[in-house]
Amino acid sequence: MPPNRLNQMTILQLRDTFIAARVSPGDITNPAKELPEEAYRFACGTFTLLLQLSPALRELTVHGTRSFHQTLLKIEVRGRYRDTVKVTEAGITSSFLTDPQTTGNLRAGSARAVLLQKSMWKSLMDRLNAMETSGSHAVHPKLVALGGILEDHFKRKAVAGVPARAIVFTETRGR
Repeated sequence: MPPNRLNQMTILQLRDTFIAARVSPGDITNPAKELPEEAYRFACGTFTLLLQLSPALRELTVHGTRSFHQTLLKIEVRGRYRDTVKVTEAGITSSFLTDPQTTGNLRAGSARAVLLQKSMWKSLMDRLNAMETSGSHAVHPKLVALGGILEDHFKRKAVAGVPARAIVFTETRGR
């Protein structure tokens, strides 16, 4: 599926199809029915993670890397776990990757934890952090132009000694 077609509605439909296949009394050879409970819950957690990542993809394609980075940071620190998540300058450390009650197996809600431990995720976040530090984020050209127009507007008003206001109306096309 092309990335521009991956949206929250598509993910929800796929998740609902997956869940329906699991609980459907019909075909007992359905692979979803054969999944152990932990694997099934992990798959459901993966759908939840995809629902959270979908807006980040939209931010990247519509607004640029700064908005994308901010959305990914929210995903990193969103704390909906029973266990403690510790966020430090060195990164995220936590105890939610394994559940002692399941003898070291991945807990159902750990799809995000698995992603956060991947070197690919760390590399992406390192690159985005470097862009933030150096101020070299890629921004949509129309936003750059809008920023220039607004700066000129407020400078002209400041020189004239007149209070300035601006309203920006936007419209985004649905995909």
